[in-house]
Amino acid sequence: TTCDFGFTVEKDFFELKPEEHNFANLYKYLKTNNADIAEKRKLYEVMLHDKVALPLTTFVFVLLGIPLSITPPRVRYNRGFLFSILIIFIFYLLRAFAFSLGESGKLEPIVAAWMPNVTLFALGAFLYWKKAYTIS
Repeated sequence: TTCDFGFTVEKDFFELKPEEHNFANLYKYLKTNNADIAEKRKLYEVMLHDKVALPLTTFVFVLLGIPLSITPPRVRYNRGFLFSILIIFIFYLLRAFAFSLGESGKLEPIVAAWMPNVTLFALGAFLYWKKAYTIS
């Protein structure tokens, strides 16, 4: 005897959703399924660009972490840890805000995906420049 649970294993379990595709497959999916995904197209385009932007976020965090970790030799407290937590929180807020603007069409998908990285890169470059001239 068999039980019918309302789905077939081959169709529903092994078929990837667009969110689960890698960059190349999501790009092909967007090119071939124009009519099927009209209402979620902007979201998938933001996801496509985010698949490149998110791994590069680590370099932005390193740029931010360097000036926060540099403290003068006689200072015993380290505010860098608290600033790091605050910056990560700000990053995720910016990312959620940019995704929602990209999904609604207010921002271009590439701008929505890269906006948190560019913003924090500018902040990191400013902090690095400021530390470089304060310590020497």
